[in-house]
Amino acid sequence: MTEYLPISCIIPTRDRPEPLRRALASLAVQDALAAEIILIDASREDASHKVASNFAAAFAARRCTIRWESAAVAGAAPQRNQGVKLATQPFIAFFDDDIIFENDCLTHLHKALLSDPCMGGVNAMITNQRYFLPVGQAVSCSGL
Repeated sequence: MTEYLPISCIIPTRDRPEPLRRALASLAVQDALAAEIILIDASREDASHKVASNFAAAFAARRCTIRWESAAVAGAAPQRNQGVKLATQPFIAFFDDDIIFENDCLTHLHKALLSDPCMGGVNAMITNQRYFLPVGQAVSCSGL
């Protein structure tokens, strides 16, 4: 049985059904799934809605629901905000509609959040772009 993670994944999309399909396909094969995926769609056509519908049964069989909503306002930030209002889980994950998840990505992100009570957020590394270490010192919340 698939491990259940108490995460609401918010994915804004707009007229990109094929990247969305690839992102959902990569999520579908994760060892652990989020409790819900909330797609906020600003598309002019219904292709993205159809993509979400095609994955609904497969995710439901693994205790993950897909919720599709039409965007009230187009734009990544307002669509994410709209998704957060629909979220039912204690953890929120924001993903773009063109992300391809590597194995155990959600599990690693969830474990990182749980590793320190001062942790407020985590991020996966984008592997097809150059990465530079942050400038400056890391801030510790121990002693707060």
